[in-house]
Amino acid sequence: MPAGGVWSPSTPCGTPRRGSSPRGGDLVDRLVKARDHKVASEARVRSLQTEAAEAARYLTRVTQEEETRQRRAEAALGEAERLRQEARREVWDLDVPLLLKQGQVEVAQTLTSADLGEARLLPREGVDEQNTVIQRHGGQKVGTLSAIKDFKKGIYEEQWENRRLDILEDDWVEKTKEFQLLRVTKSLQMLIKGGEEASGTSEAVGMESRLEYNRQIFRKKKEEKQLTLDRHHQQIAQRKQQNQLFAAEVREMQATGEDQSKMHEAHLADSESQVAPGEPSPEGSLQKRMRSLVTLRKLIDISKAQAEEVVLLSQELDRLRLRTYPSFPQPMHGVRQRGPDEVNSFSR
Repeated sequence: MPAGGVWSPSTPCGTPRRGSSPRGGDLVDRLVKARDHKVASEARVRSLQTEAAEAARYLTRVTQEEETRQRRAEAALGEAERLRQEARREVWDLDVPLLLKQGQVEVAQTLTSADLGEARLLPREGVDEQNTVIQRHGGQKVGTLSAIKDFKKGIYEEQWENRRLDILEDDWVEKTKEFQLLRVTKSLQMLIKGGEEASGTSEAVGMESRLEYNRQIFRKKKEEKQLTLDRHHQQIAQRKQQNQLFAAEVREMQATGEDQSKMHEAHLADSESQVAPGEPSPEGSLQKRMRSLVTLRKLIDISKAQAEEVVLLSQELDRLRLRTYPSFPQPMHGVRQRGPDEVNSFSR
């Protein structure tokens, strides 16, 4: 505190009362002015900061809008360029029919159509020149590979010939040992004296006798198989006749059953309207119809069983025919072809 001054808490900002010294009053005035200047400066700074923040936000918004406009402009320019190129392509890209030979189109094609969207039309001279270069280089490589193959082939032939000679040498050594250790018998002496003609004659006689015996056995077996085949044919014919009779009986039974069912229905209709004394009851007609249906069912079962038996007999017949004579039937259009033995048996 300056000398001679009196401080009072009631005075604002430490302003001295009246009667204080002039020196102390000037100091207080300067302090008040400095404080007021500082407050005003702070307020000015805050105002400038607020304006700077607002300007930054405005700058950010303007920058974003400018970028958006730039992107829109670039997109519009790109779309315009695309439209110009499309218009140019529409003007110059025309469909021109070309006549090409088979083999000149090197595009993967399907059975129905070919996608030529990525195809390129190249001049034939350039393709031929490229093919000539490729064939020349390929021919050189093929010639080199052929030379290598021939050289290796010669080596392999020499190796094979050496191996063959080694095997022949081992064979002749074994044969020499066998002849050295061979025991001389009478047949061998006869062979040595008479040569190969005597042994060949005896072997031929034996083979002829065996052939004649085999022929006799074959004829006997053929006759037996033929008898069995004829017996099967007779059985098949009998079964067919029986099946025809059964089929006729079945048709008759079906017709009788239908007539009886109609009569029974008419009788039931009459009996419902009026039942006269002494007439047959509906229960008797039902029993007759039931018996006829049972008989019909049995006949149908018998017919099916005989049909299956005929099928089995036909299969057995084919099997025996194949064993008797080697026939090779070739079915055409669902018709079974008969073998030569079957034709001969039916012709007899």
